[in-house]
Amino acid sequence: MALVVLAIGLCGPMLAGCDSAQGAVAGVLVGIGGPAPGGPYPYRGLITVAGSSGSYHASAGANGRFRIAVPPGTYHVTGASGHFEGPTGCDGGLVNVRAGQQTSVTVACEFP
Repeated sequence: MALVVLAIGLCGPMLAGCDSAQGAVAGVLVGIGGPAPGGPYPYRGLITVAGSSGSYHASAGANGRFRIAVPPGTYHVTGASGHFEGPTGCDGGLVNVRAGQQTSVTVACEFP
């Protein structure tokens, strides 16, 4: 019974609407660098989480925060924002997602 309660706890508040086979990627889209003070500044934008099971998309709100449910696996997390048009794009790197768990990431848009 304790194991069932633990699984519900992981999927309940953290991963609303998920089943125990899902995980999630959550974090913030930010701008860093450029003129002083250099950030980080939260950005509204679009997040893409791409892996062997497909590509998933979520919106980052005005506070830069996002969360997206995905199957377990390894994903490359990227972002796009109307606030940023740099040559490098917005990147969060690779993340590993496990069933019933949330993986945190910062997606950074780096100004030169």
